[in-house]
Amino acid sequence: MPGKSNLPCSAQVADILERKIFTGEYPSNLPLPSTRCLAAQFGFSQRVILSAIDRLERKNLLVRQERRRIFVKARSVRDNAKE
Repeated sequence: MPGKSNLPCSAQVADILERKIFTGEYPSNLPLPSTRCLAAQFGFSQRVILSAIDRLERKNLLVRQERRRIFVKARSVRDNAKE
């Protein structure tokens, strides 16, 4: 759950999702939960969740595929070493 912060809500959610991607909670090549499910989990609107997903898409961590499903993008070993 995002806490009180000076960051916009979408940035807070993006940070948490990014952490979950890097820890493997959301594995590569598998879809994220639906935006409706994520909105319920984080307590924010789907608009905030979509904005967070857009941020992670721009960082090349997510990719939209088939029928608007959103997948965690496969990462190379070299990419993981940067973390």
